[in-house]
Amino acid sequence: MEARLTKEIGMRTSAIALAVFGYGLWAVWPDLASGAVVAALLLTGQVALAVTGGLFIAEGQRLVGTLFVAAAFAELTADLSNRDWGWYGFVATMARPVGALLLMTVLLSYPARRVGYRGFVFGASVLILVANVADAVTWNPTPSGKPPVAFSWVTLYDGGLEQRTAYGAYWTLVIAVAVAALALVVHRAVTARGLERRELVPVFVASAVYGFAILSNAIWMVLPYFTGDGDPLAPAYVPEVVWISAVAAPLLIPAAFLAAAIRRRLDRAAVADLVSGIAQPATVESVRESLRRALADPGLDLFTGDPPPDDGRLGLEIADSAGRPLAHVRTVPELRRRGDVVTAALGAAALSLENARLHSDLQEQLRHVEDSRARIVEAGVAERRRVERDLHDGAQQRLLALAATLGRLKTVSGDPTVRELVDEARADLRNALSELRDLARGIHPAVLEQIGLTGAIESITEALPVPTEIRIAPLSSSPAIETTLYFVICEALTNAIKHAEARRIAVSVTQEDGEIVAAVTDDGRGGATMRPGGGLAGLADRVAALGGTLHLQSPPQGGTRLEARLVSA
Repeated sequence: MEARLTKEIGMRTSAIALAVFGYGLWAVWPDLASGAVVAALLLTGQVALAVTGGLFIAEGQRLVGTLFVAAAFAELTADLSNRDWGWYGFVATMARPVGALLLMTVLLSYPARRVGYRGFVFGASVLILVANVADAVTWNPTPSGKPPVAFSWVTLYDGGLEQRTAYGAYWTLVIAVAVAALALVVHRAVTARGLERRELVPVFVASAVYGFAILSNAIWMVLPYFTGDGDPLAPAYVPEVVWISAVAAPLLIPAAFLAAAIRRRLDRAAVADLVSGIAQPATVESVRESLRRALADPGLDLFTGDPPPDDGRLGLEIADSAGRPLAHVRTVPELRRRGDVVTAALGAAALSLENARLHSDLQEQLRHVEDSRARIVEAGVAERRRVERDLHDGAQQRLLALAATLGRLKTVSGDPTVRELVDEARADLRNALSELRDLARGIHPAVLEQIGLTGAIESITEALPVPTEIRIAPLSSSPAIETTLYFVICEALTNAIKHAEARRIAVSVTQEDGEIVAAVTDDGRGGATMRPGGGLAGLADRVAALGGTLHLQSPPQGGTRLEARLVSA
C-alpha cells in the first residue's frame, strides 16, 4: 500500500515537472544563444519550484503546492518578453510580478494552511498588479523597439510623462513591498518558537536572500528614474551579478523546503528517543525536561492533579491507557501545527508517567509488605518472649516445686524402695528441667534482656573449645534486631565447631551510617552452603523479614564468613 502511494506521488510530481520543463524550454529557447547561463538558471529554478509544489499537492497541502506551481509558470511566462511579435510582450509584462507575489505569499504563510498576513499580501498584490498594468499599457516595446500590435494605439514609447510616471511608480512599489516583506520575514523569525523556529530557519534564510535579490534588482531598475541619468527604460545598466542573483535566488527556496522537511522527519525521529532519554524511574521533572527537549520549548510546563488555569498557551492533556488524566501540559501555541510530533511526544510521556505511577504503587506496596514483615517479626519476638516467661515462671517453677516435694518425701520416708524411686524421679525431673530451659532459651534468649547482646555472646563463647575473638560495638536497635543477630551468631558458632573444625573464630558487630553489620569468621575447612530448608536459609528469611541481607562466603579449605546486614531501627 505504501509503495503504491509512493509511486502515485512520484507520477503526479513527475507529470507537473515535465509540464513546467516543456513550457519553460519553449519560453527560454530564444535566450539560449545569447544568455545560456541565465536561461539555464531560470529553467532549473522553476522546475525545482514545480517539483516542490507537486510534492506539497501530493501530501495534501494543495494551497502551498498550487502556489509553487503557479509561480513557476508565471516566472517562465514573464520571460516571453523576448518574443518579437503578437501579444507575447504584453503578456510577459503582465506576468512580471505574479511569480514573486505568489512566492511571497507562500513564504509568509508556510506552514499554515491558509494565507498569512492576508491584509498585507492582498493589499500589496493589488497595488503591484495595478501599477504593473499601468506600466504595461504605457510602455511595452518588443525587442525590436516597436510596440506590440494589441496596444499600439495607447502605448507611449517616446519617453512621455505617462510612461515615466507608471515606470517609476511600479518599481518604487516593488521596493516598498520587498522591504515590508523582508521586515515580516524578520518578525516571523524573531517570534517563532519551539519546533517551528527550528524547522523554518532554512525557509527564513531563503526568504531573506530571495527578498534581497528582488530588492537589489528593483533598486537598480528604478535608480536612473530618480537620478535622471540615461534612459530609464534601458536595461543595460543593471549589473550582471544583480540580474543573475535575481534569477538564481528562487533555487534556494526548494532547497530550504527540503531542509525543513528533513528537519520535520528528524523531529519525529527524536520523539522515539524520548522514552529512553527519560531518567528511570521517571519523575514529573524528568518527563518535563525530556518534553522540553523533544518539542524545543524551554518554557514548557507539566502539571499533575487538576488542570492549571488558562494562561494563553496551548493546553494539552496526557492520559494513561485507560483514558484517565496523568498530567497537563502548557506549551507554545505554534505547536498546534506540529500535531504529529506533539501526539507522539505526549504518548511517550504518558508511557513514562504511567510506568512511574506503577513503579510508585509497587514501591508503596513493597513498603507495606516490608512493614508488615517487620511487624510480624516484632510480634513473633514478643510472643517468643511471652512463651519463654510463661515456661520460666510457670512450668519451670512448678517442676522445681515438685522437686522440693520429692525431697521432703525422701526425708520423711523410711522405706528404701520409696527412697530409691524418689531419687529416680528427681533425676528425671532434673533432666526435664534442663530440656525445658534449653527449649525456653531456643524460643527466646532471656539472657539478652538480662546482660545484653555482648554479654550473651560472651557467655556462649566461654564454653567453646576454640579461642574466639569478640568485638561488639554498642548498638542502638530494636529487640527484634538484637534477637536476630543473636541467633545468626549462635548458628555460625555452632557450624564452626560442629562442621568446619575451626581452630579460631572471630565475632564482630559494628554499626555505621544506620546499618548494623554482624560477621562471624572462622579458619575451618569451608565449603558451607545455604541449602533450602537448612538453618542458614531460615536465618536468611528472618534477616530478610527485617529488611536485611545474609551473605555466606565459604570457599573449600578457605574458611567461612557469615555476614548479616540490617538497617538499624
